Amino acid sequence: MKEAMFYKRLEGERVGCELCPHRCIIEEGRVGRCGVRKNIWGKLITQNYGVVSALNIDPIEKKPFYHFYPGKEVLSIGSIGCNMNCAYCQNYEIAKEFKGIPTKEYTYEEVLKGFKGFGVAFTYNEPTVWYEFMMDVAKLAKCCSKKTMMVSNGLIEREPLLELTSYIDAFSIDLKGFTEEVYSKLGGTLEGVKNTLKLIAGRKKHLEIEFLLVPELNDDRETFIKMVKWIKDELGSNIVLHINGYYPSYKLKTPATEKKLLLEFHKLAKKYLNYVYVGNAGVDMDTVCGCGNLLIQRDGWNIEMVGLSENGKCNKCGEKVVEI
Repeated sequence: MKEAMFYKRLEGERVGCELCPHRCIIEEGRVGRCGVRKNIWGKLITQNYGVVSALNIDPIEKKPFYHFYPGKEVLSIGSIGCNMNCAYCQNYEIAKEFKGIPTKEYTYEEVLKGFKGFGVAFTYNEPTVWYEFMMDVAKLAKCCSKKTMMVSNGLIEREPLLELTSYIDAFSIDLKGFTEEVYSKLGGTLEGVKNTLKLIAGRKKHLEIEFLLVPELNDDRETFIKMVKWIKDELGSNIVLHINGYYPSYKLKTPATEKKLLLEFHKLAKKYLNYVYVGNAGVDMDTVCGCGNLLIQRDGWNIEMVGLSENGKCNKCGEKVVEI
């Protein structure tokens, strides 16, 4: 445990957390909506500091990052807790319930001890609620010349995000829909996530967006088109969009997303964005430059770079497409 960052003390031993847009007012002895930040005698304590629920070596494409050092392997680490409440959460055991989950405590030095790989990805649960430990690991990783990545729902306030962008190289942000109605069902706020996306793009950090297509929740075509138009206008047409298939999990038993629906939404998005991929559908999607040149050929997590120069530019037209 460790005293948390980004909070203020209030009257009556209450505290006000300022890490995410929920801005929880927490009574003594209680936790915030994330389940891991607790008021102990008027101090906000992060209970999951150093608590690791998963630690694995993964291909970077699995995060997913398709345009950030393709083909590299990364150390993926996660903890427990989440500041949203998605009924379809696919990692609910570590994100929401914390029951029967084997965890191990690490110091931030131990996480990287002996790891000689390319970089570190904070993932699995919501890394925002692991903020203090993530920052300590990320700072050490940068000192060791390793790349750092964060896979997040994007629900974080401006000040902590600004500090984070000094130590995180690449962000994969889950845009769960494009109405406040959808976000209210999931325990979040669309405006907050939009602000996060704009800040990351404005800081010139690598950004890829995930969109989990859930039938009967966020499958309205007109709203989706508004979303991809917003991405194009506010973030740029070269922002990578991953449209992923949902499958029943946790509390939601709606049938899985059909492949034909994913491909339909892919076609809609490609009218506005240059790089769109479908995931969780058994479809391998290559990376093709706007000029038509094949850049990266994919077979599952295996890739072959066939049309890229050493600096990540298309070897036909010279367009910069990926970080490499």
